[in-house]
Amino acid sequence: MKPSLLSPSQKTKLLVLARKALEKRLLHRDYDPQAYHDPGFEEKRGCFVTLKDQGELRGCIGQINTKTTLAKLVPQMAVAAALEDPRFEPVRPAELSGLTLEVSVLTLPQPVATGPIQKQMEQLRPMVDGVILEAQGHQATFLPQVWEQLHSKEEFLTALCQKAHLPGDYWRQGDLKLFTYQAQHFEEAT
Repeated sequence: MKPSLLSPSQKTKLLVLARKALEKRLLHRDYDPQAYHDPGFEEKRGCFVTLKDQGELRGCIGQINTKTTLAKLVPQMAVAAALEDPRFEPVRPAELSGLTLEVSVLTLPQPVATGPIQKQMEQLRPMVDGVILEAQGHQATFLPQVWEQLHSKEEFLTALCQKAHLPGDYWRQGDLKLFTYQAQHFEEAT
């Protein structure tokens, strides 16, 4: 079954849920998650929450395959992006008001047909597909919006290999599995 697209009001509610979860954790403000309930949030879909400070990445954490509903996963990933992204120090309470939240709600990953790496690369759609790379027991993913910084497929796969702790040119060997997914990406108004 194809996941439903989120409406503008559902997107707003998910952003508010993410923000409220951060305020609860960092500022000890309570909120009632049921006040933001929506039947569409009962779908079990992957998501990522990204935090930005004046346009610069401040944290990003997500889950691709999950058995958790969006209603629970979005707040969990918001808190994880703030406190558990190993690339950054945990967000301090004083920083929270200056951060912009972004949410990406994912479709289920689909395998890219195997074959020579050039054939696999032909199937990748810049600005449309998020990509998961698996090789040698390592895995990494980039959301579709990462294509904005890594324009060519070669550059994208090189950075993805590096993120997976593999040599940047490892993708040229073709000894890997690629999966694609799409995302509904939305952010708080600034």
